[in-house]
Amino acid sequence: MNEMIKLIFINRGIGHKPKSACRTVYIFFLILQLSAAISYGGIKSDFTDPPLKFRPRPLWFWNNTEVTLKHIEEQMHKSKNLSKYGGFGILPFGKSFRPEYLSQEYFAVYGAANEFRRRLR
Repeated sequence: MNEMIKLIFINRGIGHKPKSACRTVYIFFLILQLSAAISYGGIKSDFTDPPLKFRPRPLWFWNNTEVTLKHIEEQMHKSKNLSKYGGFGILPFGKSFRPEYLSQEYFAVYGAANEFRRRLR
C-alpha cells in the first residue's frame, strides 16, 4: 500500500522537485530580500521626514475675515515649518469675508498666496 501511495505522489509531481526549480525559487527570494533591504533605508527616512508630496494637506478656511497678504505669508510659513503641512486647500466663505469673493482684489490675494507657495518649496 505504501508503494502505491509513493507512486501516486511521484506521478503527480508531489515530493519530486527538480533542482533547477528549487534553485530558481531560492534565487528569486534572495533577490527579493536584497531589494527590500536596499529600499528600507529610503522608506525609513520617508516616514521620519516625509517628502512634501506625502505630507498632510488640510483645508484652510478663509471665513468671515479680511484676508491680507501679511497674514497669508505668516500662516503659510507656519503651516510649512511648524505644522509640517505639504499644502492646503483654500476655502473662502462667509458674509464678512473680504476681499469680496471673485473680485479683482480677491484674485490678487489668491495669486499672492500661490506665488508665496512657489517660494516656500
